[in-house]
Amino acid sequence: MTQSCFESALTATIRRWLPECPRPRLGIAVSGGLDSMLLLESVGRGVAAGRPWQVEVLHVDHGLRTASQRDARAVIAAASRSGFPCRVARLDLGATGRSGSSMEHAAREGRYRALARLGEELHLDAILTGQHRDDQGETLAWKLSRGHGIMGLVPMPEARRLVAGQGLLLLRPFLPFPRSALAAQARRWSLSWREDESNGDLRHRRNLLRHVLIPLAAEGQTEELLGRLAALGSRAAATRDRTLHLAHHLVAKWATSDVNAMEGLAVVRFPLAPLRTLPFEVSHAVIALLMRRVESAPSTASLPPSVTRAVRASEPAAGGPREIRSGLFARWDDGATLVVEARHRSQASTSAKWPAKRLDIPGIVTVPSWPWAIRAGVENATGNSRARTKQTLPQRVTSGPLHLRRWVPGEKLRPFGLGGRKRVVDLLHEARIPSHRRPCYPVVADDEGILWIPGVRADERCRIRGNDEPLISLEMVSKRGAG
Repeated sequence: MTQSCFESALTATIRRWLPECPRPRLGIAVSGGLDSMLLLESVGRGVAAGRPWQVEVLHVDHGLRTASQRDARAVIAAASRSGFPCRVARLDLGATGRSGSSMEHAAREGRYRALARLGEELHLDAILTGQHRDDQGETLAWKLSRGHGIMGLVPMPEARRLVAGQGLLLLRPFLPFPRSALAAQARRWSLSWREDESNGDLRHRRNLLRHVLIPLAAEGQTEELLGRLAALGSRAAATRDRTLHLAHHLVAKWATSDVNAMEGLAVVRFPLAPLRTLPFEVSHAVIALLMRRVESAPSTASLPPSVTRAVRASEPAAGGPREIRSGLFARWDDGATLVVEARHRSQASTSAKWPAKRLDIPGIVTVPSWPWAIRAGVENATGNSRARTKQTLPQRVTSGPLHLRRWVPGEKLRPFGLGGRKRVVDLLHEARIPSHRRPCYPVVADDEGILWIPGVRADERCRIRGNDEPLISLEMVSKRGAG
């Protein structure tokens, strides 16, 4: 039996993003609408054809409409017909007192939080949604209406982490197809779906764009306009990627870091001259990377453009450093250097036991009161290390320089081979590290987070896939042999 283009796209997306999962655990986000019901049918046909997928249907009831319970019953029934279990998460957004676009935002954020919780509970590898090309074009139109610049006109990616720093993926296999193609395929398969009456409420900005502004601008060619907007997003994404690549290169070349453990202060310095002359978007990306480097738990909040404008104009805040967000400051040193400081006051007393140290490749570092040194190098061997005293990882997964530092209370990682996320303190306890040594136990980390707890456990990012050369080799060696 010939596969539809939707079944083929679905299979290709799963293989592309989950190559190491022979029996991937998949969640299918199903609202009951056209796109998600077509996705559910495509997955069901894939399983019937022998695809080794373990499937859970996920439905989020926002509790905003009287018909939402009927939607949930329809999804449960469709999942049952496909032979899949169904989990329903119910939100309580009605008590927020929000309206219009703020309610749209709250519903979206609540939906993704609920899906992330279900994904973690069910140990899923990925959650799939049925978003399509028209959604992509509408997203770009919405961003344009909000005044986003080129760096903000980035389309929805085919795959992304549902929660930053965690392994659970969100996959969108139907992005190449317009809604009309989904509707045509649904009719060929004799599918039924539910219509959300709130989609016609013009108080919501997205609906106003969809039903009034986009058709008005398209002059009868709505689908073509949405396709052109999606293509614009793809070009913007390529521009963003090139900008971030250049920003990473500049930070690696010119940024210098330091830690004042006695004051709980992390500092990074960068010359002002290039920040004044580089294109605004590049300067903005560089400054954002500098912020991430000094924050112990990098914030997901975006950097206000006003900060970059002030840096380029060399306008220090009156009376001292400018506070960007809680605990994070920027100041100007003699008009020639940008200094970014992160003050971790609550950790100053414990951090004073030893400061973070940069781990060069090749290189070796030691810390006080620990009998081991960490040696870093490059090797071309393949395969994942099984020795507790040695860890290899692909060089491509690292973000920024490596450091040997102490872990931060509440910090987590995704333990290699275990699935899910665990707190560092729990892993140290399970490894029987003495309680008095745990607060200052060293970890190897980059700008994104922990890569390896020496002698205990590596993060999932260390997994080696195929020809992942060159590899970084990390090894615990005796201080006596460290030279």
